[in-house]
Amino acid sequence: MDEYSTEVRIPFCAIHNLDENEEIETFLIVNTTAKPIQKSHVHYLERDRDPISWVATQLATDPRSPFYGITAITGVRQWRRGLPVTLQNLVKMVTVLYRKVDAKKVPKEAMLEIALTYFSEIKNTFPEAWEDVKHHGMMQIAVLNALAMVAAQMIDTSQGEAATDLYALKQSVANMKGFDWSRERFKGISGPKGSETIQVELLTHMAKQSARRGTE
Repeated sequence: MDEYSTEVRIPFCAIHNLDENEEIETFLIVNTTAKPIQKSHVHYLERDRDPISWVATQLATDPRSPFYGITAITGVRQWRRGLPVTLQNLVKMVTVLYRKVDAKKVPKEAMLEIALTYFSEIKNTFPEAWEDVKHHGMMQIAVLNALAMVAAQMIDTSQGEAATDLYALKQSVANMKGFDWSRERFKGISGPKGSETIQVELLTHMAKQSARRGTE
């Protein structure tokens, strides 16, 4: 199946003409040994009902997105195929981006535009770190979440809608220049705590860069 097809095929099996004992046995086998589908697959199927899943799916499938072509939509990461990110990873990242807004009140299109602008700017500013996953850690979920945390602080929810100065968002990325994105630098860092650590280091670096620009 084409990873970026607009359709997702779901295999299923139907069994009929069973007697009562066979029904019981089949029920037990299915419900005790069946392998669950990947969470990414679940999010893809829920994209029309859940705004976070919708934004994440758009980031994975929209040709304008920096995540287009590098995201495994219904499965696990496939590094050798050039798919270092999963849809589940993007859902977690978008959830972090949404943490200061009500996903039910803020237009999903507005959040998508913020995500597209921000992460496209990151890719354009750090193309080597974005594309060279062998030597850089930018595609690690802890790093993506930390980047989302930085953007989340810039989303203004005072009016009940997500409003962000996209120029300021791009400027924040400019202040990340000089940050060490090497994979070795993020070794052993993972989970929410790891993302928080990276966020603090990023914000500290950005503050120094901003101050330096102010004196120039």
